[in-house]
Amino acid sequence: MGSSIEGMNGMRRARLLQAMREVDGVARVERLRDRGVSRYDLEMAVAECMIQRVRVGWVALPDADPRRVTAAQHGVLLTCVTQARRLGIWVHDERPRLHLAASPGSRGGKPPEARVHWARPLVPRHPDALEDPIETC
Repeated sequence: MGSSIEGMNGMRRARLLQAMREVDGVARVERLRDRGVSRYDLEMAVAECMIQRVRVGWVALPDADPRRVTAAQHGVLLTCVTQARRLGIWVHDERPRLHLAASPGSRGGKPPEARVHWARPLVPRHPDALEDPIETC
């Protein structure tokens, strides 16, 4: 392993970038660790601005979808017309507000400009999910 002065080597950098692409640019740190990315590599990637911390336990590529980053920052999921549009489904409103899903009883600041859906989902959500499946949208 290199020192912090040397930074990440090419192989470790490629492994991290591949893992981040597999999760569409926004990831729970725990899942990256499961894929063999070390804590050191994550710290070096943040220091080298390859990735950014978006919330405790979450990181994102600088060019990640800003809506997914917002979802990770606030501990919510993209849902309703926001996710439907992302899935390529036609929606009537051309400029809908950001629609987010939050678990009933969850706390924390949600974006003030967003419409937050608090209902229980039709399909159980995975803790790493940032988007609702079409059945829930």
